[in-house]
Amino acid sequence: MTAPITYLHKGFKVVGVEANPLAVPLLRHRFEAEIAQGRYVLLPLGVAKSAGEAPFWICDYHPKGAASIGASPAVPVRGTTA
Repeated sequence: MTAPITYLHKGFKVVGVEANPLAVPLLRHRFEAEIAQGRYVLLPLGVAKSAGEAPFWICDYHPKGAASIGASPAVPVRGTTA
């Protein structure tokens, strides 16, 4: 999470893309002021080969962090192409 902070401090506008539905509320809270000021936009979706819904596995050991294929039951996540 240091990259968004670095760019925000340098005066850039930042767009964050987060596929993990458990991490989205944490990021919204962490960047609440920046979101309100229009300096940070959080897109709660994944980037995939094709647009649409895809399964997202949340790691059992670190649920608010990285994903791990086949860890817990998958949750559906909306995806878009780059």
